Amino acid sequence: MSEISVGSAVGAGFQLIARRPFTVLTWGLLRVGFVVAVLCLYAPTLFGMVTDAMQTAQASPGAQPSQAEISKMMSHMFLLQGVGLLAQIVGLFVSSIIVCAVARAIVHPEQRAFASLRLGAPELYVVVLSFGLSFVLAFALIIVLIPFGIAIGFLAAGHQYVAAAIV
Repeated sequence: MSEISVGSAVGAGFQLIARRPFTVLTWGLLRVGFVVAVLCLYAPTLFGMVTDAMQTAQASPGAQPSQAEISKMMSHMFLLQGVGLLAQIVGLFVSSIIVCAVARAIVHPEQRAFASLRLGAPELYVVVLSFGLSFVLAFALIIVLIPFGIAIGFLAAGHQYVAAAIV
């Protein structure tokens, strides 16, 4: 079995940048374009929420918001949550397309059309693996955090708040 050399991998990356700078720039612009698109989706709703909250606060300072205002704020929050979920799914696909394009550009340099960007079986496989890995990592994180939660609970019950904060 051959060994992986970090130095040769880094060297291959820099050689790829030198050989195909516009391809690498395309990958970067694709990711930046995705982030800008997500911000453009979030901005109107966020600005609307902030504007409504500021108008309510100026109209009656110190007063509790009405049920209609709370309902409107909740609808904005649900919209943001839905857009966020959609953005995460699309972002997972964009990331897998870019990762596979980088690998394809190094392993198969002859497949250089469209900056080696494709949406096929390898990309979908990376999406499925990434999605599964996120569940495994979340589960592992929960398992690791359980003892910390128990320790913090015992320390807080014993009124040792500084030690609980340190843990």
